[in-house]
Amino acid sequence: MDARPARRPRRRLVATSGLLLAGAVLAATGVLAGPTGSSAAPSPAPTGSSKATSKATSKTKGGASQDLPNHDTGKKQDGYATWSLVPVDAAGELDGRSKYSYTTAPGGTLTDYMGISNFSTRALHLEIYPNDAINTSTGEFAIKQADEDATDAGSWITTKRTKVVVPARTRVSMPFTLEVPENAEPGDHVAGIVATATQKGTGNDQQQVAVNFRTGSRVYVRVTGVLTPRLVVENVHGHYTNNWNPIGRGKVDVDYTVRNAGNVRLSAHQKVSVATLWGSRVYADDVTDVPELLPGQSAQLHATVEGALPAVLLKASVDLVPVAPAGVSAPTLPNATGSVHVWAVPWALLAVILGAFLVWRLDRRRTRRLRGDGPTRPRGRRRLGDPLPTAPTDVVPPTNEEVPVA
Repeated sequence: MDARPARRPRRRLVATSGLLLAGAVLAATGVLAGPTGSSAAPSPAPTGSSKATSKATSKTKGGASQDLPNHDTGKKQDGYATWSLVPVDAAGELDGRSKYSYTTAPGGTLTDYMGISNFSTRALHLEIYPNDAINTSTGEFAIKQADEDATDAGSWITTKRTKVVVPARTRVSMPFTLEVPENAEPGDHVAGIVATATQKGTGNDQQQVAVNFRTGSRVYVRVTGVLTPRLVVENVHGHYTNNWNPIGRGKVDVDYTVRNAGNVRLSAHQKVSVATLWGSRVYADDVTDVPELLPGQSAQLHATVEGALPAVLLKASVDLVPVAPAGVSAPTLPNATGSVHVWAVPWALLAVILGAFLVWRLDRRRTRRLRGDGPTRPRGRRRLGDPLPTAPTDVVPPTNEEVPVA
């Protein structure tokens, strides 16, 4: 009898495939999670708040430069040089700040310093410019491009130079001045100082392309005066999607805009819900907080409420609980709300009811016809071929003879 080759256990094959897949995932994760260097927008703001700087006492002219310490390795990503722009003290040393934060009266003037670090092994030619901060359509923090005019805090900042050459593996410090106008409105004004450069790269089609990189630090300025924190919910729209199960529930997609109508930067906890006319309510799951909105800025948001009852008419509501940034004082924060009515007609259930009614009517007609108690033929009409009606025989015809009266 021929000996059959022994089969390898499937478990070993599955385990080997799993190890290979896990290795590929870890390798991809290592690449994606590697150092990003300069980003398309400044790094996110920390949760803490730095102390306001009134005026630096150093009179360093033209800035200072120093070699990076040994732990500042030359970071690269996809062959691009990387750099950073962070707050430093008058001596060009890191002072623990991750952003600039000031409180000043209208007309105030102050001086501070930036440190520009080149982590690569070649010199970098960078352009330095300040500009206003804005929120994107989804509420993300961003700085205006260099070719966009600054109209707020970005126009208050003047840098020592607009172009700088940073030698390889070196940090260069440079002063800048912040001059607040006399007519500056009270509240929060936000800007950013950006270091940008254009580098050559390779596109998806292996052609040479020019890629612009930006990185920088945020500048928060609180002008003293009356603070009026206020968020509003507006442009609320809702759309109900039926579940074609006649007794099932549907979902409501809610689109809305949150606008900062005050003069204090605010984020918010939020709840999005849908309620029936008799008070039954369901909430949207996994709704994240509203991102920090700068005064005058807004964000267009979306939420989906599952399990909405098709009760003909529903009410979709958005409720906000504003939150001031950590370490930033603010007066009482009023809640904000917005709502809209949404039609939620149970078309599937109505179709089933209508179909059942039609079947009942047809069955009822059929039953009446079989019993012979259907609708009778209208009087005064006869069918073709029916005999003509005859006069009854027991009727005495009228005569002119007199009838005696007893």
